[in-house]
Amino acid sequence: MRYLIVIGLLFSLNVNGQKLEEYLMIASKNNSEIKAAWFEKVIPNNYNGLGNAVEEFLVEVGRRKFLTPLYKALLDTEQTNMALSIYKKARPNYHSVATGTMDELLNLNDSE
Repeated sequence: MRYLIVIGLLFSLNVNGQKLEEYLMIASKNNSEIKAAWFEKVIPNNYNGLGNAVEEFLVEVGRRKFLTPLYKALLDTEQTNMALSIYKKARPNYHSVATGTMDELLNLNDSE
């Protein structure tokens, strides 16, 4: 939990996301809590040094508590096409409760 607090604090101090990623290698961690918190901070800050890490995470992890903030961050930063592309790949792996939430968030109807 302290790790997550530090991530938030560093971003509130405008620490360079790329330098932080290089030093902490957060995207390569196996801890979903840490990765989700990191992605939630870097997406709105337009940090592009993640490659496919966000997509891989959203495809692998199906918990709503991780999905909702990340898809919201993508939508809030006008990355709707990316969010929809990832969701199209990931949706078959998500629980029905998660798909219901994401369908509503992404304004999808039952036929998609």
